[in-house]
Amino acid sequence: MLTGCTSQDAPPGDTASEFGHVHGLGYDPGAGIVFAATHLGVWALPASELPSSFGAGSLASPPDGVPLLIEDRRQDTMGFFVTNDGLLLASGHPDPTDTAAPTNLGLISSDTAAREWTTVSLAGEADFHDIAATTTSTGASRIYGYDATRGLIRISDDGGTTWSDGATMDLRDLTIDSTNPDRVYATTASGVQISDDAARTFTAMPDAPALFLIATTDTGLVGIDTSGVIWASDGAGWIQGGTVTGEPQALAFVSGSAPWLLISDDRGVVATADLGATTVPLVKAQ
Repeated sequence: MLTGCTSQDAPPGDTASEFGHVHGLGYDPGAGIVFAATHLGVWALPASELPSSFGAGSLASPPDGVPLLIEDRRQDTMGFFVTNDGLLLASGHPDPTDTAAPTNLGLISSDTAAREWTTVSLAGEADFHDIAATTTSTGASRIYGYDATRGLIRISDDGGTTWSDGATMDLRDLTIDSTNPDRVYATTASGVQISDDAARTFTAMPDAPALFLIATTDTGLVGIDTSGVIWASDGAGWIQGGTVTGEPQALAFVSGSAPWLLISDDRGVVATADLGATTVPLVKAQ
């Protein structure tokens, strides 16, 4: 059973209809929780069908094997990211019952597996639709966030306390290179763009598929193109995998003894360790 959760918290049924559109996915190895950040809150997903090769740590699954809305909080969680040490970073809009909260949450964080959230900065100002975080060579906590209110990337080198402006662009997804914190990838209508100056300027990435969603892996990149095809790259070239069903909503990479992906599409939420050739369903679509 998930710590701090009870069977009374669990929603009826095991379908994705309860949480609607999925904005982000992630896994916290410390808590053992697979998260879905959605239009209707942050949910813990059933994980009992996942094999031991998934991620690190011991998997925790909601009671009764159904998605669980954490703390019954239905905030519209837009940008969402799980750091390597289990800190959750998010943005979006408050639970409709929280009338005292600003319309835009700015950057918020949780070190309690989404049970409690703390405002970090930019409350009432920023609406980050994408968030990615890493650690620099000096040990600084760097965060990149795509602020949809201004149509630009913001950069913080102190864990989100202060920010500087990066490139102005219309992007769908962004991720940070696993070995270079200054290298950022963004998916756009004109193709994948790459930056080597900490998101200040971007150029087209040569020979990249027309990716819609993108994530960093232990050895390179993985993404889903505009036709639903899954691709992976180790820097030497691109490998074509399987296809998703319908329009993909979210993609996340999970490091471990096997390279797993979490995908939200018309099937619901699935996990795959072979670029979509086979999948493990976590939550089925209605």
